[in-house]
Amino acid sequence: MSCSLLFIFFLSCKKETKKNANEQIDNKKETEVVIENKLFSQVKPQNSKITFQNKLTEDLDFNYYQYMYSYIGAGIASGDFNNDGLEDLFFVSNSNACKLYKNKGSLVFEDVSLNTNINPQKGFNTGVTTVDINNDSLLDIYIVRGGLDSSEGKFENLLYINQGGFKFKEEAKKYGLNDANRGIQATFFDMDNDNDLDVFISNTPDIDGKTKNIVDLNKQQKNPATQKLLGNDKLYENLGNGKFKDVSIKAGLHYDIGFGLNPQVSDLNGDGFLDIYVCNDFKVPDFAYINNGNGTFTDKRDELFKHISHNSMGSDIVDINNDGKFDVLTLDMNPEDYLRSKTTMSMTSIPKFEQMVANNYHHQYMHNMLQVNNGNSTFSEVSNLSGMANTDWSWSILAADLDLDGFEDMYVTNGVFRDVIDQDTTQEILKILRKNRRKPTKEDFLQFTKMLPQQKLKNYFFKNNGNLSFTNTTEDWSDIEPTFSNGAIYVDLDNDGDLEVVTNNINETATILKNNAVELNKGNFFKAKFCWTKRK
Repeated sequence: MSCSLLFIFFLSCKKETKKNANEQIDNKKETEVVIENKLFSQVKPQNSKITFQNKLTEDLDFNYYQYMYSYIGAGIASGDFNNDGLEDLFFVSNSNACKLYKNKGSLVFEDVSLNTNINPQKGFNTGVTTVDINNDSLLDIYIVRGGLDSSEGKFENLLYINQGGFKFKEEAKKYGLNDANRGIQATFFDMDNDNDLDVFISNTPDIDGKTKNIVDLNKQQKNPATQKLLGNDKLYENLGNGKFKDVSIKAGLHYDIGFGLNPQVSDLNGDGFLDIYVCNDFKVPDFAYINNGNGTFTDKRDELFKHISHNSMGSDIVDINNDGKFDVLTLDMNPEDYLRSKTTMSMTSIPKFEQMVANNYHHQYMHNMLQVNNGNSTFSEVSNLSGMANTDWSWSILAADLDLDGFEDMYVTNGVFRDVIDQDTTQEILKILRKNRRKPTKEDFLQFTKMLPQQKLKNYFFKNNGNLSFTNTTEDWSDIEPTFSNGAIYVDLDNDGDLEVVTNNINETATILKNNAVELNKGNFFKAKFCWTKRK
């Protein structure tokens, strides 16, 4: 049975001035691209005017051996911040200025950052999300922060309230959202069905022995001594009066054990309440917090999943087979390339695996996961069957109907700035350490960091075949070059009914891929324009 896509496109109703119309015509001429039967065409920075780069500088105080998450990269968000019917772009920089670009139409943008008052203090910015937190019909920006140094409030998350006209005011403390727990990302959702947005924030503990030791998680998860340690994931309830309250302990969240990289929300068991899936790095298993409907959550990963990924990075939750149930996608770090799989990855020994299982770490395997929802509070994992199990060191996975055929395709960002677990280099460094017979200095750590090899990797596209299998269409759909890519979004930037893909790269200009599905007459969509007026 064939399936066509019903694509509903929302726009605010706004009169277009003659000047704006002429500007868009000029912009369209400037960004015309030649479509050569590729689904995506890369928009050149000189045409889009987007020159943002997440610049990473390694020095004595900032490198992989000083902070293990140095290469985690940064996020990106889209939103119509001025309500003109065009999606604008906000790029996060780990350690430099974030950038806001106004969409002028036809894939041309204007850097309006200098006048926005968005200027995060020194620190390490990671994730970003947009939300209308005060219900004034203007999108606000929430930036999550972490890093190595927590002094002078460097870990505190930032909430920029939209004042209109691309002006923002930082008010995280006022709302009670200046969480300072070494954060990675946040997601806003209605946890209690009271029609306001609460927020879950994934955080990471100190990266020390916790990455190596195998402890009894049943005891560790209930240990109140870790409640106040930096690194606990946090759940904040919206009180409905402009304030948020930390309800993490009351809700039943685990204490200081998970290296949370990516939280997703969805109704995993079909009971009408939104649940939380948290991707955890290293050996700590992912959390599958099922919403009990009374303000509390219960981690039911053992009941839902037979096995999970080991180093869970990015994730997405989407209906992959159009059966009306939400499936779970997670990323790991296993290369498709045989040589890289042998030189950059170490295997878990059988005794260690069994010890982890015995200590409540679940059954973890180092590859991507595609968990298909069976509709009875269980999932079946089919990543190897589907053809998307191995995509190297991947960070973000986006599931969306990119070719307008009615099925959700996948885009996966790829590449770690340095191959930090390259086995040959690791042995060289160990030889130097044994020879020196002294405690390493900062200079040593910087030297070791620069010894680590670098290899840019291509991001992946996967076409959904509609039968739980995917075809790697990276070469067929695009001519993208290898990069070190991290955060990514899909968004219709030119209002033509298909989805562009935008990626935040390390030490390289952000990538904007124009979707040519409509021009190539692929699939079907329905475009509607809705108007609203403010009540007097």
